[in-house]
Amino acid sequence: MNFVVRGEMLHRTAAATADALLQSDILVVSSSIQHTLVGRQVGEELIARMDADKGVCLLDSMSFPDVTLRVYRRRC
Repeated sequence: MNFVVRGEMLHRTAAATADALLQSDILVVSSSIQHTLVGRQVGEELIARMDADKGVCLLDSMSFPDVTLRVYRRRC
């Protein structure tokens, strides 16, 4: 299986990041990790948008002590 890994975490807004993520067939989104760095934490916003999108299906969700990863598939 060939994977192309795209670095879609450096967009200015959560909407721009979500739009870029939706260009792929498999999406991996993590919740925000709590930290003291300056900047917006948008993980939960991205997860909420993917959960609401009818063209995206949740394949799996994995929880770790400080973050949740959700794996989605487009065109399900």
